[in-house]
Amino acid sequence: MRKMMSSMKKGTAVAMAAVMCISLAGCGGSSKKVVADKKETTATTTAAETQTETAQETEAVNDSDMAEILAGTTWAGISSEQEIMVAAFDEKDVYMAILDTDGEVTDLDGYWKADYDTFYLYANEDYSDDPTTFEFDWYTTENGEYIQLDDIILSSEGDGSNLENTLDQMMTTASVIEYVAQGTYWIGSGDETAMIFYFEGDQAYFDLLYNENGEIQTQSISGLWSLDYDHLTLIDDETDMSYELGWDLSEEGDSYCFELTEDDTTYYLYESAAEDVDSTLNILTSYLTAEDSVDVESDDIDLSDFLAGYVGHSVIDAFMLSGISPDFETRKYCAELLGFTNYSGTSDENLALIQLMGGTVQ
Repeated sequence: MRKMMSSMKKGTAVAMAAVMCISLAGCGGSSKKVVADKKETTATTTAAETQTETAQETEAVNDSDMAEILAGTTWAGISSEQEIMVAAFDEKDVYMAILDTDGEVTDLDGYWKADYDTFYLYANEDYSDDPTTFEFDWYTTENGEYIQLDDIILSSEGDGSNLENTLDQMMTTASVIEYVAQGTYWIGSGDETAMIFYFEGDQAYFDLLYNENGEIQTQSISGLWSLDYDHLTLIDDETDMSYELGWDLSEEGDSYCFELTEDDTTYYLYESAAEDVDSTLNILTSYLTAEDSVDVESDDIDLSDFLAGYVGHSVIDAFMLSGISPDFETRKYCAELLGFTNYSGTSDENLALIQLMGGTVQ
């Protein structure tokens, strides 16, 4: 699905990336450039002293290992509001591009400094002007370094030569975030497990539930999230521990399967119709505590009334509430057993499947 989204967005993304690369090569020639207009300084003793103090306050940080790590690298991130930020660093200068949800690009270039909680962007090489500032944080985890500028966490995308490709990929990623991060709860099941994943502002949550001797146990990971084209990272900002998951979004009919991969395990998650976390967890608990664990491919069962009592419009929720895995292959198999051929997972087909299995569509 990412490849399909990429082709849909590619024309726009490449054009936007070309604008950004030209701006970088030309030191920020865009009309949207914010910082590059150099101002004449009216020198007074007080102003000069203030400027000198500001430069001295931030200079020490750039002499640290951080400047060495950032020099010659490109970083990219996206916010929960689908705002993209890409930054290409050298030891002293930086080029940044911020793409908002209306497709407007704001170019910023200049000379950077940072202290422990503020990132400064100056127009003048001697840091003598009033800088543009961002809230700043830095995370060193077992999966690498991450920087946070305002509400966007950026991950390293390699050296500064891949700016165009980075923006192309991040625009594709933005279209995915627009779909998966807007108050949607993603649920799925595995061997004797059930799971939920959801975004909530700058935090993301992944809970794995299992039944141990009749008691529902939960393993949870959560934290600030960073998303690029290949990886979803959750960062615990108190411990700096991080959890890195591969991700993909595949098309099923007119809906999607959100795939998260950890080591050799892939979790297949589907959109729930539940409106809050507690309702979603109740669905997962029902799945894990169903009286009979149902394997529709091996059990000799009558599926025509298996969803009796369900009232709603989500085949995913209906299956899990009844103890059936909601994955596509299981749904297709049930449809075929009931004489419903060529099932492809469209919304209309899912509603028809609920009714064929004894549920009530509402």
